[in-house]
Amino acid sequence: MVEVRLARRVVARVKSDRIDEFLSRMKTEVFPELRREKGFRRVYLMRDAVNRNQFISMTLWNSKAEADAYESSGHYSANADKVRDLLEEDPTASQLEVEYHMVGRALAPSAAAKKKPARKTKRRK
Repeated sequence: MVEVRLARRVVARVKSDRIDEFLSRMKTEVFPELRREKGFRRVYLMRDAVNRNQFISMTLWNSKAEADAYESSGHYSANADKVRDLLEEDPTASQLEVEYHMVGRALAPSAAAKKKPARKTKRRK
């Protein structure tokens, strides 16, 4: 049997006056924990262009079994609890089978990234 790659989509509506705190906690508390999960590949945090307090977290996993293990271990609930007080209601989660995945060309560095001083490296003699 071929193992199916999986995406988990979590939709959250954040209290309008707590959006900055939500973004901060996601970046500093939730996403670092995700990196430790077996089978975790990638995360995207997207914001609705019209309903500005609605966010979608999309995580990509090597397999359905590994995504299920993340949820059944209690780790998903623990991560959701880190931002639950900032939400209008409980987030909703769903699973999507990844049928096709392609990565395009990388984006050019931002202007801020271009202004960073180059790191000095020691030359070998």
